[in-house]
Amino acid sequence: MLFSSLTLALLSPCASANTEHFDRVADYLEKHPDSTLESIDAACNVGRTYQVLADMPSHGYGISSRWCWRDVACTTGPHLRKVKTYTLTHRPTVQTCKHSRCRYANKNAKP
Repeated sequence: MLFSSLTLALLSPCASANTEHFDRVADYLEKHPDSTLESIDAACNVGRTYQVLADMPSHGYGISSRWCWRDVACTTGPHLRKVKTYTLTHRPTVQTCKHSRCRYANKNAKP
């Protein structure tokens, strides 16, 4: 039997883990804007940090990235080089709808 990717995503135990990863990275980026990939990875310990950052916009998170000059430590000492930094612009919002059959229906909304 063939499953759609949505069905596999719903059945996958990783779906809730990814949500936890997204929340952990978003919390860190709120407190530390313009963070590098290395600092996010060290603080959040989510595994494939680049993949988590790449998946966050498809789940409603706003991530802004830019290149900036930073002093970065390396084996031969600190050097000034360009590094990519990430900033959280917004978190996902809950969509509400007045239609009772809509999947975005707000259960607390007045009819």
